[in-house]
Amino acid sequence: MSITLFFITIVYFMLPAYFANMAPIIFKNRMKFLAIPIDFGKTFYKKPLFGKTKTIRGFVVGILSAIFIVFLQSHILIKIDFFEKISLINYSEVNFMLLGALFGSGALLGDLAESFVKRRIGKKSSESWKIFDQLDYIIGALLFVSPIFILKLSEFLGVLIISLTLTIIANQIGYLINLRKEKW
Repeated sequence: MSITLFFITIVYFMLPAYFANMAPIIFKNRMKFLAIPIDFGKTFYKKPLFGKTKTIRGFVVGILSAIFIVFLQSHILIKIDFFEKISLINYSEVNFMLLGALFGSGALLGDLAESFVKRRIGKKSSESWKIFDQLDYIIGALLFVSPIFILKLSEFLGVLIISLTLTIIANQIGYLINLRKEKW
């Protein structure tokens, strides 16, 4: 497999997690009735559990986005030879709603766990914590989908490297178009 095809295969596999991670930012000014902090303002040792930016809306749109992407992969794109060849998962054998929910909830809970740790060490909401901010959702997503599919070591390392790179690029673009307040 060429390096380009390997790259495309990894990105295609991780699309549900990428979309789950981006959806809360994209929808931050929509569905304001769901803009309720997931920790309901609770604290742990006088520090917020997660912070105001982790909302019910983010979880809803993140998980629904991941399910939608897996639906596209398993019902539409799989009919195209190219996508069938680059698929790591046999989508016809997997419940798309379950796989999407696992990707989405894993990505979001990975991010939530990282936010919890950030609050404990004194970092504010949206304050940069290099590398951890870029990989938290990836590790969470991979852990959650592991009952259904486990990557080979080379694929796992590829996911980490490619996802880190793509997340940095996406954050830069988000900053340039005013979706994000911080550059990194």
